[in-house]
Amino acid sequence: MKLTKEEKKQLEKASSYKSIVKRYEYIYDTVCDFLDSKYIGCNYCDFKDDVCKYFRVKDPKHKMGCCYSDDRGGLCPNLDKGTCKIKSISCKLYACPMLRDEKLYFKVNDIPLLKYNFNLRQKWWIKQSFFKTKEETLMKLYENKYIYEVIDNNLEIFVTENNKNKIFRMLKHLVKYCDKHNYTITINSFLDNRLNRELHIIEKGINIKDKQKRYSYVYDEVCKILDEKVDTNYCEFKKDTCYRDRLKNNGHKNGCCECVGRGKCKFLKNGVCTMKSCMACKLFTCAALRKKGINEKATNYLPLKVFFTSKQRDILSYSYWTPKEVVIKRLLDNKFVMPKNYDDEYR
Repeated sequence: MKLTKEEKKQLEKASSYKSIVKRYEYIYDTVCDFLDSKYIGCNYCDFKDDVCKYFRVKDPKHKMGCCYSDDRGGLCPNLDKGTCKIKSISCKLYACPMLRDEKLYFKVNDIPLLKYNFNLRQKWWIKQSFFKTKEETLMKLYENKYIYEVIDNNLEIFVTENNKNKIFRMLKHLVKYCDKHNYTITINSFLDNRLNRELHIIEKGINIKDKQKRYSYVYDEVCKILDEKVDTNYCEFKKDTCYRDRLKNNGHKNGCCECVGRGKCKFLKNGVCTMKSCMACKLFTCAALRKKGINEKATNYLPLKVFFTSKQRDILSYSYWTPKEVVIKRLLDNKFVMPKNYDDEYR
């Protein structure tokens, strides 16, 4: 395939985008503009009174050309007063039998930007996403892209609803892979706010190469998420008495911050925690809360599953009444003695 100067220039510009998102958007817009210049600018379809030349021969009553299709549910919902409200690359690539007979059409591989930047599965979506918006089509291109791509020592991945479970299973491997090759990572997430937030923590955590600083960052960010939950008062404290103790009517105060055998946490002053950085305390949920469906665990949080081993998650989960600095040291040393008899019956 011999390239024109303009096509070479376009390919060079596409490759200059280090972000796959920006590269795909540039390719999509450029190809759509090119197709518009041919089909609309050169009037390939030869519309007259909203009837194209193909249907003037086949069915003169049929209007709006291929924007109306029985196979696709009738008239495209994005057509407004004869004008398309979206930018559908599949619709622009489509050519009826008459245009094909006249050789007035383009295959995906006839356009260098599409031929050299997308795999077979992506090209199928480019051809078949009729009546779909640019955003919907790009989402399919991201989903059907190779799992990740490395450009200039930066690994870029895309996480969507359809591939998220596959990506989540790979994240521990990607941490090791990036550390081994000293790569940074860019995670493009199209999920809900909770998972987007956790993936952002993972992205930034991987890009912190010092292990102590990485652990500290992940610890702080997950604690912020836990604090937001604790602030909802799911323990239902009233006058320093929690939900469980009111059920037992035992007169106990301060909840799990005070227990038989260990006394009261030294960081509890006037009913307020002065440490604020103990993840184990934030993760702890008693049997009474679990019966209500509230069950906090380290494995509930993606960053803790990705960056820490099961033993390290035990350290995070059982280092009660312990400052962050001590916990981080335990994580680095990977040494910890599990506390005895500190489970549901903590009093």
